[in-house]
Amino acid sequence: MINIKLKNIFEQIGYNIDAYINHTGVIKNYIAWYYGIVETFHRYYIFNGDQKILCRRFSMGLPKKICENFADILCNEKVAFSIPNENSSKKLNELLKRNNFHFLANQSIEKTFALGFGAFVLSIDPKIGIKIQFVSADNVIPLTYDADDIQEAAFISDTFDLRGEKIRYIQVHRKDENDNYVIYNYRYFVAPDGEMTPSELDNLPLTVETGSNIPWFAIIKPNLVNNLDMNSPFGLPIYFNSLDVIKSLDIMYDSFVSEIQNGRKRLFVSSDALRVNSVGNLQHSFDPNDVIFYLLDNNLGDSKAGKYVQEVNGDLRVNELRLAIQTNLEILSFKLGFGTDFYKFENGSVMKTATEVMASNTEIYNTIHKHEIVLSRAFIAVAHAMQYISKTFLGENIDGEVIVDFDDSVIESSSSRREQDRKDVEMGAMSLAEYRSIWYNEPIDVARQKIVDKSNNKYGDLNTKSNNNTSGFI
Repeated sequence: MINIKLKNIFEQIGYNIDAYINHTGVIKNYIAWYYGIVETFHRYYIFNGDQKILCRRFSMGLPKKICENFADILCNEKVAFSIPNENSSKKLNELLKRNNFHFLANQSIEKTFALGFGAFVLSIDPKIGIKIQFVSADNVIPLTYDADDIQEAAFISDTFDLRGEKIRYIQVHRKDENDNYVIYNYRYFVAPDGEMTPSELDNLPLTVETGSNIPWFAIIKPNLVNNLDMNSPFGLPIYFNSLDVIKSLDIMYDSFVSEIQNGRKRLFVSSDALRVNSVGNLQHSFDPNDVIFYLLDNNLGDSKAGKYVQEVNGDLRVNELRLAIQTNLEILSFKLGFGTDFYKFENGSVMKTATEVMASNTEIYNTIHKHEIVLSRAFIAVAHAMQYISKTFLGENIDGEVIVDFDDSVIESSSSRREQDRKDVEMGAMSLAEYRSIWYNEPIDVARQKIVDKSNNKYGDLNTKSNNNTSGFI
């Protein structure tokens, strides 16, 4: 995270970054949820009758799982960039391939949906021509902005030299009096106390005058209204408004995991089980950190057998907890815009259901398209910057309108798919057996036999004319 002393640097060039500095604490909390351990929630104490014992609540890691699911659906290897001009399209995709853009975009979307926003930043690289980097929210400083867009921004990256000294690069993208972007590069040594000392740039130019109002960066966010601050340039994590459900699920999952351990046995131990050590102090005859034991102040009974220790065996509540977890997963799926059947709790873990679950749910289809609108704008902005840099600085023309085609086959509505398959059967592109196998969940051999049986009127009076296989294939 960036030290608050950064504020002085930006004040010198005319920007107030208080909003960013205040937001860094919020981002730290988002990062904690993404990692799966939030100290104020997942660390807690229990009292064993003698002292408080620090415990760690098991986490389902749902924020990361949610972000992974969105990234995998939104940006997979089938997302395609194209330009009507075939040669330009080939050049654009070659540049994207050099940057391993599909992998980069998938990882970037996951981080963006985890922290609320992020940015693609472009630069000229002598080896690959144009370099595309992703900068996460904790290293993006909005400078000029409104609720809908960030016009000027700074980007930070930290590295270490061979001596182990921390080096901080700051790149500022700001507009000049002609509304054209100028990029300023800064380099600092960072002391252990956070003090930043200016350093000479190595191989970077001090300034890059782009000569254009096309930004060399593109901000990406989930397509969500920031209901914390509608005027804020900072987006919200995709799971933010589902945190109450996520907390409930972690509590339930912790109970589920602990049920086997704690449900096996509880031993209530009398204070008489304490013994005097060599210096005259009372000492436990058992491990106080073992939550199976619970210390009581008084004796447990009069009988010798039950005077010091009493055993209690609790009933396991695995099925009840499983049902509670599944019910809350359905609520979580609903709040994320995935319907109610996207997540299933099986064998003690969360699993994404099969493709058919997504394909049959219009809500998922609409949710994904909602986010594709914003991502498409960001991807096209990256492509436009690449076109400008290639033409102006590298002497390579990549002209034409950029089209981004997302792969929606995994979320295509089942009704439209079934109708298309029916048409394919009619025109002979798909056999009736294949159709039955897909839509009736029959093995292909069983489907073929049923078609034969149906043709032979095995099932009684059938309108054989209406059931003829028009495709000519079985």
